[in-house]
Amino acid sequence: MEEYKGRTELLRNGLSDGNLDLRITAVSTSDSGSYICAVEDEDDYADAVVELEVSDPFSQIIHPRAVALVAVVTLVVVSSVVIIVFLYRKKGELRAEREMVYKFALFSVPKPRKFGIFTYEEK
Repeated sequence: MEEYKGRTELLRNGLSDGNLDLRITAVSTSDSGSYICAVEDEDDYADAVVELEVSDPFSQIIHPRAVALVAVVTLVVVSSVVIIVFLYRKKGELRAEREMVYKFALFSVPKPRKFGIFTYEEK
């Protein structure tokens, strides 16, 4: 059959004991099903049916609740990082703005000067 080309091998090393193994590589869930082994010689005919069930091992390990929990935790962590970065930048902007206002206030306030008993104020 076309879907088994290059993926099957008969292991004949046990043939003298009456065993003939079929090895299927790159197994997928679509390989599940009934396999019939038929042997015929001049005098006799025999067959055997073997059921093969292929399951995805990861589907049994990873539960949907675990996937949902990981997704929620990841979303919370990413959201937290974004909010922290935003607040940190905003804090830096506010600090820079306060420093500019403070410097502006220092340089824009007229400084009174005294000349003897007279006070002179720059405008």
